[in-house]
Amino acid sequence: MEVNEAFRRIIPGHWVVLLLALILPVSVVGVMASQKPASYVSSARIQASSTPPGSDTEADSVLNRVKGIATSTSIVTRALSKVKGPTRSPTQVAASEVDVSRLGSSAVFDLSVTDTDPVLAQALTKELTKTVVDFLNQSGIQHADALITDLQNRQQQAISKRQETAATLGVTKAPVVVADLTAQLGTLDQEITDLSTSLRQLQLSDATATTAALISDASPAKLVAPHMSTDLALALVAGLVVGLMISTLLEVVRPRVADAHAFARELGTPMLGPLLGNGRGTTESQDLDSVVPREVLVAVGGAALRAAVGTLVMTGSVSPERMLRIVAGLERQLNPVNVTAGRNTDDRPPLNGDRSTATRAPVRQGSVKVRQGSVKVLAPSPVLAPAPAHPRLDVVQLADLEEEPTTGPFGLVVVAGTLTPYSDLRRVRDLVAATGWPVIGVLAHHRTRGDRRA
Repeated sequence: MEVNEAFRRIIPGHWVVLLLALILPVSVVGVMASQKPASYVSSARIQASSTPPGSDTEADSVLNRVKGIATSTSIVTRALSKVKGPTRSPTQVAASEVDVSRLGSSAVFDLSVTDTDPVLAQALTKELTKTVVDFLNQSGIQHADALITDLQNRQQQAISKRQETAATLGVTKAPVVVADLTAQLGTLDQEITDLSTSLRQLQLSDATATTAALISDASPAKLVAPHMSTDLALALVAGLVVGLMISTLLEVVRPRVADAHAFARELGTPMLGPLLGNGRGTTESQDLDSVVPREVLVAVGGAALRAAVGTLVMTGSVSPERMLRIVAGLERQLNPVNVTAGRNTDDRPPLNGDRSTATRAPVRQGSVKVRQGSVKVLAPSPVLAPAPAHPRLDVVQLADLEEEPTTGPFGLVVVAGTLTPYSDLRRVRDLVAATGWPVIGVLAHHRTRGDRRA
């Protein structure tokens, strides 16, 4: 199967499914967007540290820390408790209404809060930024205080131990013990010196350390622009993907043949040509030539002659009325009437559909006949000789095969349209396998609502 055939089977063959798959998501998104209340956003700018991050990784680490603090439930609850207004769920606010973005690779961040109430959005942004800044400052101070306290305790323990060692050394007379205590005093002195240096450095850095700060307070809440075009585009793409998947599954469950050419290729038989006309007229009002074109007649006759068949059995997914018209058209034009000479040449019907095919007999010389003194000249008269007769081809539809008189071997002619069910192809194959009839070829037609198997 070619790619274009698969395209015709899926896209035009299931256009209703694809259309619904495109319309429904877009409609749902449009309805939801129209019913969604307007949202307002307020933002404030804070500085987590005046020391710029050394790399993007460090900047991302600071961003994750600030965002984790701002979106924690306890921090949001603390900020909501200071705001007067409509009640909001801390979990929902932290999950979907609070956002933190970084300015480049710096330690400066924009904290924003979105809410349907512009006053509440601004007030909550103001309180939340203050809470975040206070938490950042308190956590740094608490960590520094705890570290200083720990160093001071270790220094005091080292000093106490040195005093005990020095007192023991003053009363000891043994040379070995004196040497060991002297070494311990050197170690303790070095430890006390290191702890004192660390304490001075930590106290100095704590005194000069930069803490989190509020750069700009919460701005007045602004209306959030709806992303209607983006949402509709995403819905359209999602609907198209789902529609293609459903159409493909339907085509797998109920396969069809793309057109008459594909039908003929599956059967391994030639394509005889298309049938014209829409099949809506009656047998009397519709010109049979508009149903069966001349080139199709040539193809059908040549294929029948090559297969040496005397009866064409018509079958296919066509309405019975249109099949009767096709059969009548083929029967009439494949078996023209041969005529002989008449009294008036202009009144004679054409031979094989064309007067030029008639042959004239040699003209006899005129004769003179005398009757009672008058002379009458007999003018020469042309005589039409019959053209060689072609073998007769009976045409009958499969449903009337037992009722119509037929002659000669049978040959099958299939009438197929676009998107013919694959079951029709299997039916023709089973018929050929059961009867042994050769398939003369396939005729193409445009399907209508009334078409069915004939």
